[in-house]
Amino acid sequence: MGWDASFYFPDGTDRRKVEEFLLLLGFKRAPADSVTRGLRATAFYYPVDNDPARISGVTSLVLPGEEGGLVATTRANIWCSVRDTEIQNYTLKSLRRFFGGHFVSDRGRNRYFTNDGIDRKGLEATCFLSTFHFLNSLPRIRYTLEWAERMADRKPEKDREFHGLIL
Repeated sequence: MGWDASFYFPDGTDRRKVEEFLLLLGFKRAPADSVTRGLRATAFYYPVDNDPARISGVTSLVLPGEEGGLVATTRANIWCSVRDTEIQNYTLKSLRRFFGGHFVSDRGRNRYFTNDGIDRKGLEATCFLSTFHFLNSLPRIRYTLEWAERMADRKPEKDREFHGLIL
């Protein structure tokens, strides 16, 4: 689940110019993988960097459309912050101003996203982000501790098992 939008460029829009424009907006090019290669897409992400008001990054794909035109998709996770939503809306608005065309979001044609979440800034955002990362790390810590306890309770077979790995 997430906040998704597809931007449809006018016919004849140069793909390289769109990709350069996304870089100018602050996006970074993501490495190609089997999915993007299969779609003939170029992937971008807007890095979280050191902005504590951001929880998740905004991503974008530039790819050929089904009907021959050029399409750019944008996406933010469902738990994104107000700042993430602002960046996604700014990206859509900037693409529309510079290239023309239209977009279709989860809210409808040329409808921007509204995030009704709490707009955290400054120290409040920093504390919230630290707590968010801490609480999301607890399941991994618990799983690791449970695994270590299971390994400690097991008695290795003579010369056949070493730290839980069967040789």
